[in-house]
Amino acid sequence: MNLRVIFYGFGSIAKQHIKILKSINSNFRFHVIRKKSDCISKDDKITFYRSIKDIKKINLIKLGFVCSPFNFHFKHSLELIKNKINIFVEKPFLQNSKELKNLLFQSKKKKILIQTGFLLRLNPAIKKIKNIIKNNKYGKVINIESNFTSYLPNWRTNDYSKSVSAQKKYGGGVINELVHEVDYLNLIFGKLKCINKNLIRSSDLKTNVEERAFIFLKTKNNIPVFLKLSLNEKILSRYLFINFSKGSLFWDLIKNDIVLRKLRNKKFLIKKIKIKNTMQSLKKIQIKKFLSNVSNKKYGIFSFDQEEKTIKTLNEIKKK
Repeated sequence: MNLRVIFYGFGSIAKQHIKILKSINSNFRFHVIRKKSDCISKDDKITFYRSIKDIKKINLIKLGFVCSPFNFHFKHSLELIKNKINIFVEKPFLQNSKELKNLLFQSKKKKILIQTGFLLRLNPAIKKIKNIIKNNKYGKVINIESNFTSYLPNWRTNDYSKSVSAQKKYGGGVINELVHEVDYLNLIFGKLKCINKNLIRSSDLKTNVEERAFIFLKTKNNIPVFLKLSLNEKILSRYLFINFSKGSLFWDLIKNDIVLRKLRNKKFLIKKIKIKNTMQSLKKIQIKKFLSNVSNKKYGIFSFDQEEKTIKTLNEIKKK
């Protein structure tokens, strides 16, 4: 495989991917496309360009990463497809189903792979939770609650107000930024339907996007789901709570452990499950999976059905 890789964008996530690729093979070379024309790399393995047209012998390149702002994902993916380059696209993927079907058609036509960066899909906790629900040991699911709260100025190291997360023109806002929650809920419970939502923009943060979202959804079996997302809370919290008829499940996504409680003789029996994989280890697994799929000449959109479910649910939430 040719070891030259194209990157759209050079933010924190792109830098993480480059670091992982270097750890896999130190001979990778990176061609980074970004708007700033005065960029000079301190790393001799990274070269900056203003446009994909400036890259020489592009026909030899087989790998591309789209880490640009959300609103540019479709455009940049098309540019890579045109050059028959396999694509890894960061989340959120695309804006609508029309773009998704267009990329599916184009990727199959050119026989290239498109894979997305929904990291939690690889977390073993997802499979374990699905099995717990299926086994019915804790009874039927009564209601579901998902929560992800954080504080934007704390996790954007530079001026947060100029970040993608804080600006509407780049596709920022709490729903797009914290889309992993919508994706894993769809993965565990099937396609969710949005019933109602309340999006709030605060006056104390310098953004022009919604910073908090309170969303009410339901599963195909009419099980209620409450989803809370926030970029404006001082306490970092991320969990999934499932209330069963005979107990409960609490998945702490920060510690990556599961606590099960089962009611027996008016007392709760508690069982703790520690998931070994860290978020960092999952990132490397994700990149290795992409490289393996490319080597095995897989093409089309990897996990197309899941991509479609998440895009449809996101659009329902935004339009409700």
